[in-house]
Amino acid sequence: MTMFDNKQPAKICVAVKFEETGHVLLKTAEEVCRRTGSSMHLVHVCESISAGNMAALASTSMAPIPLEILEQAEEQSRVAAQIKLTALAQKIPADIKHSTKVLINAYGPGEMIEAEAMSQGCSLIVVGANPAASSYRFLPRGFSCALSLMASAKMPVMVVKPTAESHFGNRVKMVVADDLKSPSLPSVMAACDLAVQLRNVELCHIHINGMTPDAISAAFESAMASSHSRPNPAMAPEEMFIAMTNVLEERLKERLKTKANVLKRADCHYDASIVTADSVVEGIGKIAEQEKANLVVFGRHQTFHRKPFGVGQMPYYAMLTLPCPIVIVPISDRF
Repeated sequence: MTMFDNKQPAKICVAVKFEETGHVLLKTAEEVCRRTGSSMHLVHVCESISAGNMAALASTSMAPIPLEILEQAEEQSRVAAQIKLTALAQKIPADIKHSTKVLINAYGPGEMIEAEAMSQGCSLIVVGANPAASSYRFLPRGFSCALSLMASAKMPVMVVKPTAESHFGNRVKMVVADDLKSPSLPSVMAACDLAVQLRNVELCHIHINGMTPDAISAAFESAMASSHSRPNPAMAPEEMFIAMTNVLEERLKERLKTKANVLKRADCHYDASIVTADSVVEGIGKIAEQEKANLVVFGRHQTFHRKPFGVGQMPYYAMLTLPCPIVIVPISDRF
């Protein structure tokens, strides 16, 4: 099930970590629920003392602790978390249906949350980013629930920073980044369907072109310098840049051509543009700031951590740099 089709969505799953879940995360989730007609499922994952850890604790303690007492402590922790979660749920407006669930961590918070979301028929996971977002630069994926979900969840994930703007307003401004590759087309389609669900959206469909006029000129000069015959170019570098931009823009518009009528019926305005920038992050950041975007959506590409300490690519950097919520759609899923 996905909220990114034209059926009424069932519910969204909101991952709650009490010390980090604030006003912005809940308000953003409420906005999505209200605009799409979905309900909300609040989930919190408690840390668990596994049977192995219990045995180790019991055997190494100066006064061995009976396993039953450790299990009882774990249950008390779960009950305390359920009380907190219920209190948090009481802040949700009465017009939004909601439910709560406390899980005991068995194999990783991210995986636990995704499994719960799938079992509940949820179509979107909403998770908060750590307030100290810069620390993500140094943490492997397993150390962060948000990163774990972003990197491997089989359903769309919305990441909300505590500084994000929680109010979408009457008209949502959504930026959809597109690499123009075939495998990512389903995620672009999914973003379009999300716009239809939210209704009254300004959908800015963009492709980042890293070949600036200066880059084309430099490449041309390098080719000319290494050529013995020094052939005359058919077009000057500036003309080549304009021609290339026009071709890319036509390809971009063609990607969502079949969605034009659906978008129009949902009171959505569509615009496609090629953004020239030295990097994808810079280009998306520039257009998001220019359009005052409420939401940025793109497909997940490969893995996040090609190098040690979390030095990866989009959408990892987007979480660190963009002020608005982002949605990551698995590009392998067909919507």
